[in-house]
Amino acid sequence: MRLLLVFVFSAIFSWVAYGRQDVVLISQLQKRLPQQQELNRIATLNKLGWEYRLSEPDSTLYYCRQAIELAQRLQTSRGIAESLNYMGLASSYKGDYPTAFDYHQKALNIATATADSSQIAHSLNSIGRIFYVQGNPVRSYDYYLKALDLFTQLGDSSGMGYTYNSLSQLYELQEELGKALEVAKKALAIRQQQQNRRGQVSSYQTIARLYTKLGTTEQATVCLQKARDISRELGEISLAEIELGLAELYLNAQRYEEALQNGQEAFQVIDRSHNRKLMAQASLMMGCIHLKMGHFSQAHTFLDQVIKYAQESGNLEEQQRAFLHLSELAERENNYRQAYQHYRQHEALQDSLYSTEKARLMEQMDAQLKIDRIEQEYKLLKATEEKNQLIIEHERLKDIAQYLILALAVALATVLVVAYVKRRKQNEELVVKNNRIEEQNREIIKRNLFIEEQNLILQRQNQDLRSMDEEKDQFMRIVAHDLKSPFNSIKGLTDLLPLDGNLTEEQQQFVTLIRQLSNDSLQLITKMLDIHALEHSSQVNTQEVMIEPWLENALRPHRAKALQKGITLRCESEEGLLLETDELYLTRILDNLVSNAVKYSSSGKLVEVNVYRQQHHVCLSVRDQGPGFTEQDKEQLYRKFRRLSAKPTQGEESHGLGLSIVKTLVEKLDASIVLHSHPDQGSEFVVTFPLTAKQLVP
Repeated sequence: MRLLLVFVFSAIFSWVAYGRQDVVLISQLQKRLPQQQELNRIATLNKLGWEYRLSEPDSTLYYCRQAIELAQRLQTSRGIAESLNYMGLASSYKGDYPTAFDYHQKALNIATATADSSQIAHSLNSIGRIFYVQGNPVRSYDYYLKALDLFTQLGDSSGMGYTYNSLSQLYELQEELGKALEVAKKALAIRQQQQNRRGQVSSYQTIARLYTKLGTTEQATVCLQKARDISRELGEISLAEIELGLAELYLNAQRYEEALQNGQEAFQVIDRSHNRKLMAQASLMMGCIHLKMGHFSQAHTFLDQVIKYAQESGNLEEQQRAFLHLSELAERENNYRQAYQHYRQHEALQDSLYSTEKARLMEQMDAQLKIDRIEQEYKLLKATEEKNQLIIEHERLKDIAQYLILALAVALATVLVVAYVKRRKQNEELVVKNNRIEEQNREIIKRNLFIEEQNLILQRQNQDLRSMDEEKDQFMRIVAHDLKSPFNSIKGLTDLLPLDGNLTEEQQQFVTLIRQLSNDSLQLITKMLDIHALEHSSQVNTQEVMIEPWLENALRPHRAKALQKGITLRCESEEGLLLETDELYLTRILDNLVSNAVKYSSSGKLVEVNVYRQQHHVCLSVRDQGPGFTEQDKEQLYRKFRRLSAKPTQGEESHGLGLSIVKTLVEKLDASIVLHSHPDQGSEFVVTFPLTAKQLVP
């Protein structure tokens, strides 16, 4: 029940944030933009970027880039740091944290150079949030405190509110709920002073969540009731979210009648708004309430609706919770067979969520490594700039000294008649100046030594990052090896079970499903081991390959699958064509490309494989009539574990490793690969192999 409470709160926060886009203000800004002078447009473009940051981050990037281009064209730094900070926020909301860190770091550098304390503080707070999301609370806390100190000095209460909210989340993550509650109340006080009503709703919800974790549900209820009173003025969606939160609190306190009343009010509001996402959450809440109250028929109706909405939106977590409650419902109705089936569905979805979470953690580790690399690059760049500045200053001082000496020499030549006392005084001044120059030279030498020490530190840190990357690869290899044996055992058992001959049709279906899942898992593990071996192997066994017989043999395993799906697999090659290469690598390249072409093609389509000579190269072409690739797909085409927009036509498993393996093999064979594709127009992969000098002889 506690997990469900956190789930509902999370959903509420996401929709409150989404509702902060001020449509009226955006319309006013867009109408005002063409009428303004160019210098004033920079601030308006940034305001538009700020308003779009939550709901349409790509629009934020678009308007802020326009602001930067306009500022650069006008040769002014005005508003650039603000634009970069907004672009960093947009990238964070898109989940691209390395890019977000880069934007905020650039904003910090520009704001520091222009002495813009406000943007310095915003940059520090945003960088702290990135480290918070990446699971680095120590560095996050350091940036938050620096930002809070600057906002306090500036008297920027709005900035202080943002930072208090960030600190509250950080303390909550570290289970320091007392501190989290304290700073959350400070954020609420600031928003009350500013009459920021949406901000007050968000703060009340945060405080309610903290009170719930502390076990004081009555105070949590009071906070949500206050949020509800404000939300009645903000719109139906905001009110529905609060009603759901109150229903969950009453359900948790076993006050079922009150929970039912709040749930029904939320459901009615959401039903009028046709909000599919909140409809699934409201249906889940109503199903749980009716289940606890013993209204099994109503509970069944609402939980079935949850599965319908969740399947439409692809929300695995909502499906998992719905199947768990359906299992409990069937058990209470003494339908144990149905309860077992629902529980199996719940466990299957739980496994899918676990796999998704593992992939997310791996992406988070990669993002953290990228952020660390970017940070080290900025530190190195800053150290280099300081060193260059010192060298320039040193040369300037040398020039000044030379000019002074020359001027003094000329002066001495013209004033030989001047008294000895005056000449001695001038000589003393020269000595003082020379001593000052020497002292400055010594200081420069000290700074150079310091910079060299910093460079050594950066080199050691880079070595640590490489070691971390190697440890990650070792971990992946160990996990894959440890999982391979259990899945082989499961597959072997599924081969033995049908031998008994006493299996029912349903049991045979389960055995077939288990065997299929085992095969899919083994294929994933094999591909993971293969790509790791390929990345760390440099051995290529080159031999002459006769293309015609090789192509026929290599395509034989794929013809059965193509025939099964009703796909025509056609191949052509030039007669007598030879290629000196690694035959095993060549076959694996073809296997992955043809397997993908068949997997993503529909019945009645054509897959063509052609091998031909083109000047000093041999080209391998695999063309299909599938869905093609979008521009976004092309950007991450060869990256590991990337799921693209297209889906297999018969629900086949796709792990996002095939094209990564192809890219690795192509590079090892000193070849190249090119994709020709447009959405809904099919695709063609062309792998080009260079001919050796021996093969070029006619």
